[in-house]
Amino acid sequence: MPRRYDKVAEKTPFVNIIYMTVYFFDTKLIYVNHNVLTHIYITTLARIWHIIQSNYITSLNGMNKAIITIIVSIFLTLHYIPLSAEARAQNVLSLDECMRYAVVHNTSVKNQEITNENYKLDRIGAIADMLPIAASTSANLGYKHSIDPTTDAFITDGDFGNNYGISASIPIFNGFSTIHNVKISKIRQLMGADRSSQIKDDVALSTMRAYIDVIYSLNMIDRAEEQLKVSFETLRRSKKLLELGRISVADLAQIESQYTGYDLLVLQQQNRLELALLSLKDRMNYPIEEELSVETQDLLDNITIKALEESEITNYALKNNYQILNYNNNLKISKLHHKTEVARLFPTISLRGGYSTNFYKSVTSDNQYNSFHTQLRDNSAYSLGLSIGVPIFSGLSKQLNIRKSKNNLRIKEQEGKDIQRSIHIEIQKMLIGKRGAEKELVKAQQSVEAASLAHRASIRKFEEGLISALDMQITANTLLSAESNKLRVKLDYIINSRLIEYYGGTPLIRD
Repeated sequence: MPRRYDKVAEKTPFVNIIYMTVYFFDTKLIYVNHNVLTHIYITTLARIWHIIQSNYITSLNGMNKAIITIIVSIFLTLHYIPLSAEARAQNVLSLDECMRYAVVHNTSVKNQEITNENYKLDRIGAIADMLPIAASTSANLGYKHSIDPTTDAFITDGDFGNNYGISASIPIFNGFSTIHNVKISKIRQLMGADRSSQIKDDVALSTMRAYIDVIYSLNMIDRAEEQLKVSFETLRRSKKLLELGRISVADLAQIESQYTGYDLLVLQQQNRLELALLSLKDRMNYPIEEELSVETQDLLDNITIKALEESEITNYALKNNYQILNYNNNLKISKLHHKTEVARLFPTISLRGGYSTNFYKSVTSDNQYNSFHTQLRDNSAYSLGLSIGVPIFSGLSKQLNIRKSKNNLRIKEQEGKDIQRSIHIEIQKMLIGKRGAEKELVKAQQSVEAASLAHRASIRKFEEGLISALDMQITANTLLSAESNKLRVKLDYIINSRLIEYYGGTPLIRD
């Protein structure tokens, strides 16, 4: 679900008032981290207001400041609502929706579908080669000049003729080469379908990784902005402590440097987010000029992992993984090629039969000629024969091709062992990574909690003059590093868990 105001408790007063006001007008309006423009818009207004508050209305008491803050925030919120309504109209895509969009619009998937059509046509052609019947017809019209030997005069003769024929040749035995070719075309058609599925999964996987990068950047912006707000409050209090003489100018300069550093960090993370979004659009083949909003909290908060045994995952992968399916099909094709080469050594036996007839008439003479049907009947001819071809010697080419095909078959068999081993190792790596991420996630959470306590304690100690500004900055950096590490471990855990489920038979794209 989108994270709303009730999940964001530690914001500056101005930002809190803006969020509460917008929440009052429309509870479905705020989508923190789902629309970067929304979040940047509000935080930018907060920074501007802090500058105005610090420089122009510092003389007002607390009650007047609060009243002015509420009035300004309501005015800016009303100005902001049309912008948010437009942003809200944009579709917020989840991980599965992004992967599904990428698969539908990917050019490699479309190209493979066209290639599959060619495999289908090849199979039709292989089946058509088994048809024994062939038919032909021809028509001839000719004129010639000659000299009449009795009169020595030139004469012109013209004739017209038709030839018709039909024949059939049935291979009684050719080593089953024709049948092997049909089987090969069928296997290649199946391989094309498997290849399409593999490309779709590869596209979905690359989209998932790009999506995870976007999620990481969005959450790092959130972490950096929270540290920026804490640093701003510390800077504000430090100015008062300087007036009271409880800290030195050097300490204040250190805190200002820390604030500037976090401001720069926010800008850097926003730049990284733009690059991550651009990469995601590229994976999805999404229009570059259009805004892309993604769901964040649902992926991080609702982690559902399907319980699978290691043996169950391995057994399924070794039977259904695309690498295994492709290897098995290639092995079948190699065996059929080898059988085809062996078949060239055997004699070929074919039964042939045919029927032919013709029609003729003169177009320049008045001589009578038999009718069309009479000539077709009288000129008809039939043929029937049995042909046997025995290969005797072909320069050892057939024997050499048989040995080569046998060697290729042995190579394919060895490749199968390597493929099975690589899949097994890949599954083991993911299982180890998942188990390690589970343990690291617990430790990372403990590290964040400890670093948060240490940072809050360091702020109090700094205000009491017990530690320097540099010591306080070290604890702040430690907290940011711990939160970043926890986020990275959590995202790694999600990726490894998804991949393990994928190898175990669960589709990458879920309904």
